[in-house]
Formats: sequence, structure tokens, C-alpha cells
Amino acid sequence: MYDPSSGSTPNPPVQARYPYLVSRLRNRQITIEEATELFALQQVLIAQATAASRAPPPAPEPAQAPPPPPPPTTLGPGVFSDDNIALGLLAMGVGTGLLAAVMKRAQAGPNPTR
Repeated sequence: MYDPSSGSTPNPPVQARYPYLVSRLRNRQITIEEATELFALQQVLIAQATAASRAPPPAPEPAQAPPPPPPPTTLGPGVFSDDNIALGLLAMGVGTGLLAAVMKRAQAGPNPTR
């Protein structure tokens, strides 16, 4: 089995052992040694995927002038969008409901059942 203190990766091929360990985990029949081995295999797979996905950085493009900034507007971009208006109305409704509940409780006085 895999010894985590050795610092080395497991020797069995990932393609053969990984599905077996995952099925043992799903069936809740996995031992702690197999769980440790599965974790090590997952770390190897992650390291391989990370190494494969790393590509050399693209060559820098020649310097271009940045696009001109958009003209200034009096209202912020998106401050009054439909989503923000709906959320604002919802928040006002919640606040109104809470205020009404507090006012009703204050007018009714203390709860006699407690």
C-alpha cells in the first residue's frame, strides 16, 4: 500500500486502481489505507492535469493605444438597472414589513403567554 510518510507517489497505474478505489468509496467499504491511496492518486491526477494545462505565456503583442474612455454619465453604469431596482423594492418591502411588525408589537404591549 501507499506510505504517506515516504513522500513518493504510488506505483500502481492510475487507470487500473483509481476506479476500483472510487467504487469502494461509493459503496462505503473503503479502508483507511485505501482512502490514503485514493487521496494520493487524486493528487497525482491533479498534478498531471495542472502540468498539462500550463502553457507557455503568449508572446506580448505590440503596444497599442488604449481605447478611449467612455463618455462620463451623470448616473453610474448599472446603478439603476432592472435587477437593482427590483432588489431595492424588495428591500423596501421587507423593511416596511419589519417596521409594521415592530409597531404592532409595541402597541400590543408585552406578551401575556410568557
